[in-house]
Amino acid sequence: MDSEPVFANSLDPDETPQNVASHLDPNRTWHRQTDRQTDRQTDRQTDRQTDRQTDRQTDRQTDRQTDRQTDRQTDRQTDRQTDRQTTDRQTDRQTDRQTDRQTDRQTDRQTDRQTDRQTDRQTDRQTDRQTDRQIISNLYMDYFRLVHGTSSITQEIVYNVTT
Repeated sequence: MDSEPVFANSLDPDETPQNVASHLDPNRTWHRQTDRQTDRQTDRQTDRQTDRQTDRQTDRQTDRQTDRQTDRQTDRQTDRQTDRQTTDRQTDRQTDRQTDRQTDRQTDRQTDRQTDRQTDRQTDRQTDRQTDRQIISNLYMDYFRLVHGTSSITQEIVYNVTT
């Protein structure tokens, strides 16, 4: 027979077709286990890498959000401090101005009082001197008239003494 048989000889394993012999081949089972282990390892590595990437992305996002929040808080605090300092300065300036005005008013009043007192004293002295001079002058004239015997002087003396 020149033609080859369609079915292989069952006694010769080299001639057994793959579709028939694959379930009998012990190497084939080992390959399946190895393939499964390799698939599992590959899946694990892929999962780990994916998890790491996801974790990194999540960490980056969280870090960015935290940084933004911290920056906002810091900015707000700085703004508040600046506002307080500005307000404090303005308040201090206003208080200083008011205090200066009050002090100036008090000083002006005191100075005015002192000046008024001095002026009053000087005026009183001058008035007293003038009055004294007039009285002395009138008394001298009255005395002179009395000594020289003028009758009208007696009436003036009586009038001056009673008033």
